[in-house]
Amino acid sequence: MSSEEKKDFIVIGVTGEPSAGKDYFAEYIESKGFPHISLGDYLRKEAPKHGFSLDRPGLSAFVSKIRMERGYQYPVDEVSENIKGDTILSGFRNRKESEFLKNKFGSRFVFVGVTARPEIRYERMKKRGRIGDNLSFDEFQRQDIEDRKNATGTHEVDKVVESADYKIDNSGGEEEFKKKIDEWFLENISSLNK
Repeated sequence: MSSEEKKDFIVIGVTGEPSAGKDYFAEYIESKGFPHISLGDYLRKEAPKHGFSLDRPGLSAFVSKIRMERGYQYPVDEVSENIKGDTILSGFRNRKESEFLKNKFGSRFVFVGVTARPEIRYERMKKRGRIGDNLSFDEFQRQDIEDRKNATGTHEVDKVVESADYKIDNSGGEEEFKKKIDEWFLENISSLNK
C-alpha cells in the first residue's frame, strides 16, 4: 500500500431520481476530499462505442443490453477496481450495483438517496441541457415512470432510492441543500473518517 493510500477509507454511493441533485451532491462531497466517479458519465462514454445514442432511451437500451451480458452490477464492478481511498460514486440505477459495493467494502460503504419533486426535477433537467433533455413535461413524466417501473433490474430507481441508508430531499434551493449535505456529512461521515 502506498503512503498516500488509506487503509480505512469510505466509499459513498449516491442515487436518486433523474435531476434530483445526485451529481450536485457528489460534487459538493468531492470538495470535501472525496474524488467523484459518475457512473452516468462512465456509461455515456461507453454507449457510443457499442452503437447506442446518448439520449435517455439510447442509454437505457445500452445499459439493459450490457447488463444482460456482464451482470447487473455493471459498471460499478469495473470502476470499483480503481478505488483506493475515500471516493464518492453517483448514478446508481439498480440494487445490484449498491449490493456489489456493500459486499466489497462492507461498513465502509455508505449509500445515500436524493429525492425532489417532479416539477423541480423537470426544471433542473431543462437547465442542465444534456442530450435528450429537450422534453416536454409529459415526456419527462413518461420516462420517469419507465425508470421507476422497470422490473428487469436494469433501471429500478424507486427500489434503489428506497434501499439507501440515508435519504435527503432536494426540493428546496441550493443553499438549503448544501446545509442538509453538511449536516448529513458531519453527523454520518466525519466520525467514520477519523
